[in-house]
Amino acid sequence: MSVKSVIHLVKKHIRKILYVNKRKKNLLVRDVSIIASDCTGGVVYNELGLEFKSPTINMFIPSDDFIRFCKNISYWVDQPMIEIDSPYPYPVAQLGENGVKLHLVHYKSVSEAQEKWNARKDRIDYNNLFIIMNDRNGCTYEDMKIFDEMPFENKVLFSHLPHPELKSVYYIKGNEKNDTVPVMTEYVNKLSFRKNIDQFDYVSWINKNL
Repeated sequence: MSVKSVIHLVKKHIRKILYVNKRKKNLLVRDVSIIASDCTGGVVYNELGLEFKSPTINMFIPSDDFIRFCKNISYWVDQPMIEIDSPYPYPVAQLGENGVKLHLVHYKSVSEAQEKWNARKDRIDYNNLFIIMNDRNGCTYEDMKIFDEMPFENKVLFSHLPHPELKSVYYIKGNEKNDTVPVMTEYVNKLSFRKNIDQFDYVSWINKNL
């Protein structure tokens, strides 16, 4: 095992002691379907020890496509993945012809992603949806406004700048000089045990739906 891997495991263990165990204890709701534009949803699921009840795991979806997806989730989840040419070191697919694009960053193949997608889409609880987006992956202010107007009770969009005029936007501080928020699932820095997502109290957000 490399030194980098050892450091990662040590940080993960200390993080669990400092933060994760308390969050698990405070969580009052365990049946949640987190529809996320990137891996943030998967990290929340993993850290809280919850079953994946969402197909949008281990991938990211460009902002405009994510909005299309959220406008008609029940339709898009049933569309087959069609592999398209990818200039990236991971597969890319679209849902149906000219459909929503999925960047399958943590999958070896489209067929593997499709298998996981099919199993997880059947677990979606449409009465308990939590929608997570951020201002990365091509997000424009117009996208943010459209997202803010979507009829979901539980939705949040992480932004590197404050937008008090948009009720669903959550301002991630310390990134004002950047173009977007950082990767929300990464550690704040090499010495920290906190991740960027920790600025947001997602346990209270989920619990409020009781």
